[in-house]
Amino acid sequence: ATAPPPMTKAGVECDPLVLYYGPDGRPDYAAAQRCALAEWNNTHLQHPSDSWELTIFAIGTLTMMYANGDGVPRDVDRAIRVVCSGEVLSNEQGGPAGDPELDQLITDLLAVKADPKQRFDFCASGIYWNLARECTWIGEMTEEHKHKVPLERAMTRWTPAQRDAYRVMMEARGVLIEELVFKDGWCGSGQSEEIIEVQNRMRIELMDAIVRYDSGQLPHFSHDESIASDKELNRNYAGLMASLIADQKDYCATQPQGVREEERAWIAYRDEWVKFARLRWPQVPAESWLTQLTRERITQLNDAGH
Repeated sequence: ATAPPPMTKAGVECDPLVLYYGPDGRPDYAAAQRCALAEWNNTHLQHPSDSWELTIFAIGTLTMMYANGDGVPRDVDRAIRVVCSGEVLSNEQGGPAGDPELDQLITDLLAVKADPKQRFDFCASGIYWNLARECTWIGEMTEEHKHKVPLERAMTRWTPAQRDAYRVMMEARGVLIEELVFKDGWCGSGQSEEIIEVQNRMRIELMDAIVRYDSGQLPHFSHDESIASDKELNRNYAGLMASLIADQKDYCATQPQGVREEERAWIAYRDEWVKFARLRWPQVPAESWLTQLTRERITQLNDAGH
């Protein structure tokens, strides 16, 4: 997933949770442990007043390693001491005492201790809010990797010209995704998360589509279907613009100029997609690709509540 680092962590250049979970299918427990310990030590030296807040990734990683026996001998008692030591530091520095989240965490760890078949998952516990974005990001990377592997396998059969056309098409698609999100006014801090969500969803949809096409499941539309789709898109777009121009009082509502820019970005992406598709699957007429993309655009507008 193309997302910014979820959190800046006391100058440590690694991410222990990412190394532990291995969203690319390759967890590295030894590196995760080194990173977690470095994060813990550096935080106490540089940000002693924020130790619990900034070491939550390290605490989560070490807790899972000891509770599950990943890369180290299984030792649930030591996992409990890790979370308790972090909480003690927080309380000494004015943090919340008698933390119910900590109580729940220890209860979960004791359950793992009682049943060696159980595994402890810090992200799945959902206990600490400041882990939510990091855990979501890791989950998205893991899901994307599942779809990326078949695509990379398919791309080994592509020519250099096809790869170049794909790269240009993806750049145009990136511009379209930004326009899809930013066509509205800036109305809340959740918009960056929305961008990431839209990017990941559209990226996965595209990867799956390309793999289908490379397996021979190619689109085919008649000339009449192409004309009908084009007319429907023009009709929907004209109706949308008329309604937006008539009501521009709500700053947070979709703005006409935003939709115009989005449409320009879609046309640019559509044209680059057709260029790429004609190189990769020359047996499919350009008209069929245009119809496929037009139908996707109609659905896109409808799903967005336009």
